[in-house]
Amino acid sequence: MNLNDLTVEEIAEVADNPAIFQKGQVCYHRGAVDPFFMSGKGIKAQVEGKPGKYSVEIRTGWGNLTTDCTCAYEGEVCEHIVAVLLYSLLGDPEAEEEDYYPESTAQEQVIPLPVHALEQLLTGQLDFRDLVGLAAQLEKEFARVQGKKTLPNNVIQFPRSKKMTVSELKKQVQDFFRDSQKEAIEEGHIDYDFGYHDAPAYPNLNCVFNQLNYLKLEEQLDVLWYIVTYGNLIFSKTGTLAGTADIAEAVGLFAETVMDLDLKMPQKQVYLNSLIAAFDWPMFLNEELDMALKVGLDTLCTTEEDLRYAIATLQSASLENSIDWVAEAYSILGDEENYLRLCEENLKEPSDYLNLAEHWREEKGDLRRSIAILERWIVDCTPPEQDNVEAWNILYNRSGNDITLILGDLAEYYSEQEDTKNLYHLMMLGLRINGLSIQFYQDLKPVALKLNCWEHCQQQIRMFARDEVDVLAQIYLDQKDWEGAIALAQQPDFSPSVQLAIAQGIKLHCPQKAIALYQQLVDQSIQKKTRRNYQTAAEYVQEIREIYLSLLEDTAGWQEYIHGLRQEYQHYRALQEELEDL
Repeated sequence: MNLNDLTVEEIAEVADNPAIFQKGQVCYHRGAVDPFFMSGKGIKAQVEGKPGKYSVEIRTGWGNLTTDCTCAYEGEVCEHIVAVLLYSLLGDPEAEEEDYYPESTAQEQVIPLPVHALEQLLTGQLDFRDLVGLAAQLEKEFARVQGKKTLPNNVIQFPRSKKMTVSELKKQVQDFFRDSQKEAIEEGHIDYDFGYHDAPAYPNLNCVFNQLNYLKLEEQLDVLWYIVTYGNLIFSKTGTLAGTADIAEAVGLFAETVMDLDLKMPQKQVYLNSLIAAFDWPMFLNEELDMALKVGLDTLCTTEEDLRYAIATLQSASLENSIDWVAEAYSILGDEENYLRLCEENLKEPSDYLNLAEHWREEKGDLRRSIAILERWIVDCTPPEQDNVEAWNILYNRSGNDITLILGDLAEYYSEQEDTKNLYHLMMLGLRINGLSIQFYQDLKPVALKLNCWEHCQQQIRMFARDEVDVLAQIYLDQKDWEGAIALAQQPDFSPSVQLAIAQGIKLHCPQKAIALYQQLVDQSIQKKTRRNYQTAAEYVQEIREIYLSLLEDTAGWQEYIHGLRQEYQHYRALQEELEDL
C-alpha cells in the first residue's frame, strides 16, 4: 500500500470501523493535526486531543501500512491515525480555498512542453534530477498562466521548498541538533545514570533527508556524514545524545549511497574507514546507534576483500565494541578457527559461554570442550567471596536464566560421570544462585552425606536460604530433622509465622522445645501491647497448656508457668482478662 496512492475510500476501509472514520474526519477538519512531516519513508505527525498531543507514525513497506499512535485506543487504527491520513491526502484544512485552482479550469489549461525537452524525454536522455527540474518548471509556468498558487493533488507531498545547497543543509543540521539538545534538557529527557539522553520525537531531519535527491551522490554523502559527525560533536560537548533515530537513519543512508557509487576496493576504503572509525566514538555505545553502525558496515562489506579489510582494520585498532561484528564476519567467511578464537578470548556474559559451549557440542561434536567452556564460567565469573550473599544476588539478577542453564548442563554431565565432588560443588553454587527448594534439598543431602560434609552443608543452607526460611522449615519438618528445625527457629529476627509452624511441627516429638518456642511467641505478642496481640498471646498460652496437660501430663509444670506469667504481667489488665479462662 502506497501513501501517495491512498483515496478517501481506502482510508475509510483502513479505519477500524465507520465511527472511527467519522471521528477522524471531525478531528481533521478542526485542524488538530500539527505538526505534520511526510517523507519517502512515511509520516510523522502530532494530533491535538483533550489531554494533550498524541504522536502518530505511519510507515509503508512491502505492501503494508504500519501505524502507531500514543493514545489509549486499543484497536489498530484510531481516529488520530485517520486524521493524519486525511491530512496527507487533502492537505491543511485551514488553507484558504482560493489557494487552489478548480479542477474544471485545470483541465482546460495545457502547458506546452519545450520541443528539446520532449525529444530528450522520449529518447531517455533526461536523468532523474533533470526530470524533477522540468516538472518544477512546468508547475511554476502553470501557476503563472492561471494566476493561482497550485492545483490540489490527491496527495499532499512533503511541503515543497526550494532546492538547498550543501552549505544550507548543513546549517539545517546544526540548527536541528542545537534545538534538539536544548529541548531535551528543557523537557527533562535526561538519564544521568547512563549518560545518554534523547530528545523528543520532534523536530526531526526529514526536511534534510527529502532534499538529498536534488544533490549529487558525493554531495549526499557529505551531508549524511555531517549529520553523524555533528551529532557526535554535540554529544562530546554536552553529553546529550539528541536525534538518535535521525543519526541512525543517516548512517544507513550513507552506506546505501556509497553502494550507489558502485565502487571497488581500494576506492571503497575511505568510506569503510569512516564507519570503522565511528566504533571508537562514545556516542556509538548507544544500543540503537551501535546496531545502525554494524548494519551500515554489513551493507558496505559485500565481498571477501571488503570483509578482510574491515576485520584487519578493526582488530588493529582494538575496538572492543566491534568484537561481535568481527566474529560474525569470520563466520561469514567460513574462517571457523578465528571465529572460535575470538569468541573464547572475549567471553564475558553467561550467554557468551552458553553459545560457545553449544557450538562445540552441536556443531563440532566435542562434548568435553563444551563442558570446559561452561566450567570456565564458574572460574571466571563466580564471586571470589563464596559466602557473600549480596554478590551472588547481583550475579543472579543480572543473568539468572542463562546461569541456570549453565548449571543444568554441568549437573547433568557430572551426574553421568559420577563425579560427586564436582557435582556437590556445582549444587552449592546452585544454592547460592537459585535459592532453595524441597526437591533441591532432597537431591543435595545424599551427595553431601556421601562426601561426609553434611554438617557444613547445612550451615551453608541456612546462610543462603534466608529468603526461603519457610521452605527450609518445611524441609526440616518433612525430613523429621527436629534439631535442624529448632536451630532455624532460634535464629534472631526470625519470622513469627515460621516459628509458629516449627513449634506446631515439633510438639509431638520435642514437646519441651515446642513450649520454649511458644513462650517466645507469647512474650513477643505481649510486648506489642494491643488487645488483638493479647488475644494472640492467649492462643499461644492455650497451646502451651495442651502440651503440658495432654502430652507431658505435667499439671504442676503448667500451673507454675501460668502463675508466673500472670505475676509477671499483673498490671496488664487487658491481658489478665484474656488469660482468665486458662
